[in-house]
Amino acid sequence: MTDTDDLPKHQLLLKLLKMTTSDNDGECLVSIRKANGVLRDAGWDWDRLLSGKIKVIGDPFNGVAAPINRGAGDRRPPPPPAHGRPAAAPSSPPRPAAPPPPPPRPKINSTKENIFPGPCYCCGAHVPSKVGYIFDPSKLNGKAKQKWHPVCHICNQAPHPNIGASPAPKYVPTGRPYTPSASDL
Repeated sequence: MTDTDDLPKHQLLLKLLKMTTSDNDGECLVSIRKANGVLRDAGWDWDRLLSGKIKVIGDPFNGVAAPINRGAGDRRPPPPPAHGRPAAAPSSPPRPAAPPPPPPRPKINSTKENIFPGPCYCCGAHVPSKVGYIFDPSKLNGKAKQKWHPVCHICNQAPHPNIGASPAPKYVPTGRPYTPSASDL
């Protein structure tokens, strides 16, 4: 291109094009229309400007392998290529073994008949003599004291009886409907 092909008022055109980045839509529209007027007054159009002033080259990244994204925190250099043979695929670390299932909760299943009246160790219900069974809670719960306690038929056969470190509170029927208090909540 020669000097006669230079665009007159190219500084004005650059200023007008920079104004098109404004947040004000009206200002952007006016500036692009004035830029069109500058080009038209000089006998130019956008095709001539872009094809004459901007040199388009081929894709500079053609034939370049895509980068390997190993995560944002990984700053290690890539491993060197293997000579003569393909690199082996990286092996993933072994998965951790699944946690073992919880141990089964103990069942009482006592066969010793109860000969003393008292509250059931698990639920606190009254167990009369010659009814229910007796058992040693310390054999099923290491924190319980070693002592024989009565247990009702229901708790003796229950799949998950309440075998705590101490006996359940004694159940005392009142004869009235149960209304919970604030301490029960």
